[in-house]
Amino acid sequence: MADVGGAASAIGKRRATARAEGSAGYQQRRGEILAVAGRLFKEKGFHGIRLGDVAAELGTDRASLYYYVSSREELFQEIVRGAVENNVERAETIRKGPEQAPDKVSALIESLMDSYRTHFPYLYVYIQEDLTRITDDVNSEWARDMRRLNRRYDEAVIGIIEEGLHDGTIRAVGSARTIAFGLIGMVNWTHRWFEPSEDEDAALRIGQTFSAMLLDGVRAADAK
Repeated sequence: MADVGGAASAIGKRRATARAEGSAGYQQRRGEILAVAGRLFKEKGFHGIRLGDVAAELGTDRASLYYYVSSREELFQEIVRGAVENNVERAETIRKGPEQAPDKVSALIESLMDSYRTHFPYLYVYIQEDLTRITDDVNSEWARDMRRLNRRYDEAVIGIIEEGLHDGTIRAVGSARTIAFGLIGMVNWTHRWFEPSEDEDAALRIGQTFSAMLLDGVRAADAK
């Protein structure tokens, strides 16, 4: 009988060594794998694909992928981690800025839409999935990191709204938490219909439209 565990261990060691060395060819191929996986995750969801599907799209076999990734879970986790971290850093930088809260809200919305364009479809993949369904261990290091990043992002947005409520630049139509989550939900829903390849400038226009909707409302001035 073949030593499956030994073979897997050997491949894992080769994979770790290749990553540590970080050759240009290895990184390029790994990037191609992540790009294909991201598209398939977007189209079919986390549970809709297997490593074999990624391999087929790349014109190779599943065994060859193990030199670059260990599992479907690893693919998903790596795809979204960098994009989510970038979003959190953007939100926290905007929160710390000198602008008034409404301007920060606009910057936040436009920044998030730009991030969805830049990291398409990775962030949308993350939004579509339930965190508890994409890891066997909800207490894994990755799952903990993602919950921490989510909290940091929520806190940054809530903080901006609280600032506006405190100084009167944002109307108190509800709690800071409700307004903040409404903002986040409005932008996140674009995962159902936004396709950046159709119009590279669409993300900016969508962000500007959402900003106007949230800050100015949609009722015409002369409407009764």
